[in-house]
Amino acid sequence: MRRHYALLSDEALVAVDRSELVDVAKQVYDQELSQRRLKPARSAAESAPVSVGEADVSEFDFDRGVKPEWFDEAVCAAVFSGEQGRNAAPDADNARDVLRAAGIPCYLQVQNADLPKDGRQREPRYDFRIWVPGKFNLEAASVLDKEIFNPELEAEYRAHFAQLSDDELRTMKPSVLLAGLADRIERLTRAYQDELESRKPE
Repeated sequence: MRRHYALLSDEALVAVDRSELVDVAKQVYDQELSQRRLKPARSAAESAPVSVGEADVSEFDFDRGVKPEWFDEAVCAAVFSGEQGRNAAPDADNARDVLRAAGIPCYLQVQNADLPKDGRQREPRYDFRIWVPGKFNLEAASVLDKEIFNPELEAEYRAHFAQLSDDELRTMKPSVLLAGLADRIERLTRAYQDELESRKPE
C-alpha cells in the first residue's frame, strides 16, 4: 500500500475516497498525505447534505418528559447544534454518557431550532442541551474537555502541524501556544485557594 500511494501523483492521491478504505489503508494513506502536505478531497458521502428528521433523533435514548428535581438550579454544560443539516444527536448522546460515567447528574434536552424569520421552509434542525446541577458546572466542563473536546483539538493540532514546513514547525514555541491555558490554570487555582483562605475560622 505504501508503494502504491507513493507512486500516485498529488492529484490522484487526493482523489482517493478515504471513506472506502479499511483502517490500515487509511493510516498509510494519511501518512502519505501528511508527508506531501496535502488535504484529502471530501468524499461523496461527506459532501452530500444530511437530512435530520424525527427518526434520526428518536433512535437515541434522550431524557424526555419529567425534568429532574434539580433542574430549576441547573446550568447548561454544553450545546450540540445541528448546523447545516448535521445530526448532532450522537455527539450529545456520547457527552451525556461521559458525564454519567464520571458520576455527574445530567439532563439532555432536545429542542427544535427556530425557523428562519423569512418563513422559508427548511429541513428540521434539533439542538441538544446538556444540563447539570449548578454545583457540578466546573467539574462537568472539565470532564467534557478531557474526554471529548480535547481529543478533537489534538486532531486539529496534528493536522495543523503536519501542514507546516520544517522551519515553521521548529520556530514555534509551545510555551507561547500554551500561555492562555497556563494562565487559566493559574487563575482557577488562585481563585480556589483564595476562597479556601476566606473561609478559615478567625
